Amino acid sequence: MSRRIARWIVVGLAVGLAAPILASEGRTPIYTWPTVINNPGRYVVTRNINASGSGSNVIVIQASDVDIDLNGFMLETDGAAVIQASGVSNLAIRNGTLRRGTRGIDVASGIPGLLHKVVIEHVNVIGSQNEGISLVLMSDFAIRWCNVLGTGREGMWIDGMGPAPLVVHGTIEHNRLEGTGGLTVRWGSSVAIVNNRLEATAVVALPPSQGAIVYDYSNGGLIASNTVETVSGGSGIFLGDAKGNKLYNNVVRDAAFHGIDLAGMSDDNLVLDNVATQCSRDGIRVEGSRNQVDRNVMNRNCQLGIGQCWGLHLAAVWAGADNTFGRNTARGNGGMAAMCPAALPYPPTPDFCNEQPGAGSFNDNYMPSFF
Repeated sequence: MSRRIARWIVVGLAVGLAAPILASEGRTPIYTWPTVINNPGRYVVTRNINASGSGSNVIVIQASDVDIDLNGFMLETDGAAVIQASGVSNLAIRNGTLRRGTRGIDVASGIPGLLHKVVIEHVNVIGSQNEGISLVLMSDFAIRWCNVLGTGREGMWIDGMGPAPLVVHGTIEHNRLEGTGGLTVRWGSSVAIVNNRLEATAVVALPPSQGAIVYDYSNGGLIASNTVETVSGGSGIFLGDAKGNKLYNNVVRDAAFHGIDLAGMSDDNLVLDNVATQCSRDGIRVEGSRNQVDRNVMNRNCQLGIGQCWGLHLAAVWAGADNTFGRNTARGNGGMAAMCPAALPYPPTPDFCNEQPGAGSFNDNYMPSFF
């Protein structure tokens, strides 16, 4: 028997034995489109699948308790989400690349609270027409170690649909988003957004919910150790009517609006140890009540040099009462030659907004009698 014939026999045996081997592992192979999953179980992709031109999903999930290993392969389509799931719980998707489609992953429920435990790990989402990853109405979710690149709208969209928080107990960590519309959580509670990097964000949301990281109508969250660089059309981190959250150790550089914006009735938040620099407007803007803003660095903001903007801005139009500011540094910020908003009813001090030469602001801008 020739060596070439022997080699083809070995290859044929390997291909023929692939399905039994996978079956013996308890995993069902996925190798074509559209694959509709109607039964619980463990599934594994065994080849690249390209459904371009079909307008079809590659995978449709209609059962709970499903684990999909993309196995390092690429799934691609257009005119529909690459992976679509609706009304399911206990879903895991990991280890592969999803390209184009209306969304990379689209998981939704028509019944609030129905979806539980959705885990997305080590997935690359590239060139989605709309959101890269969209999760709607669920609890106990995690998105980890994913790359989302070049999407038409938000890279990640997590929505509880309101009017009460219906996205709860979630973790979004160690992800990279580049060339997307940002990361948005709306109507959420107890969501951690930590250790993510967002680059070249082009905000597409309608005002006022504009930012690379948006925590909107959401409470009890942790936004920590994220890096946001170069934002067009919005702020670096935006909280809209968000209460009782902690913003810690984030870095924002070069945002078209504010570095960090506590907008509307964003009350009872702790803003600690953040850096906001080279933003076109305020470094940190506070509109709510009873917020504590401590040990932040807000330098070289208001880069446009026009309009009313400051390193640290207590917005007089919206601001409530009893905000506390301590040990912040605000230097080299441009804008109008005024110390603080003229509408404030209290005499400002030079160190608060750093609008006078030589103003110091380390451990000396705590003004409880004013705010």
